[in-house]
Amino acid sequence: MLRDLMLEYPDLIDGESQRELYPRAAGILVRKGNPKQIQSLEDLTKDGVKIIDVNGAGQLGLWEDLAGRKDLIPGISRNIGRSVTSSAEAIDRSVEGK
Repeated sequence: MLRDLMLEYPDLIDGESQRELYPRAAGILVRKGNPKQIQSLEDLTKDGVKIIDVNGAGQLGLWEDLAGRKDLIPGISRNIGRSVTSSAEAIDRSVEGK
């Protein structure tokens, strides 16, 4: 939201003065029993891993922000098979096997 505000009103906020207020927690949901042994973002780059990307509901750009810090965007992008707009939809799709 801050980035959108800065783009719309470029003289309103000094981008150099930005500070993180708190760390943003994130989770990786895996299938029951974690059959691919996913423990980290790095594991999401492995061959054979299929990812449902949640891109909405307050999570827009979240995985890119986390993965970009570790230079993992290309490997994770390669494994994204579907993008959805909420965690609830991702869980539904996962349970359906889609």
